[in-house]
Amino acid sequence: MKPELVVIFGNWCAKCNMMMPIVEEIAQEYKDVLRVTKIEVENENEDLQKNYGVDIVPTFLIQKDGKELGRMSGLIDKKLMLRRIFSVL
Repeated sequence: MKPELVVIFGNWCAKCNMMMPIVEEIAQEYKDVLRVTKIEVENENEDLQKNYGVDIVPTFLIQKDGKELGRMSGLIDKKLMLRRIFSVL
């Protein structure tokens, strides 16, 4: 099973909207080695947000085999995000 980047975001969130192009680039460029899952926190996904213990959006969780290996929040540049993702895998 591929490692996973879980993106927890809100459509109303300016920082989230700024990060989405970076998330999409990473999803496309690393599709063979990394799965990217986006969870929008409005309404139906509020419980998921609570289950992950997320208070800030955007939050990025790095998971492998269902276990969280790391997390980051806020505005992050692409190089730093990739460095953090691959440092824990």
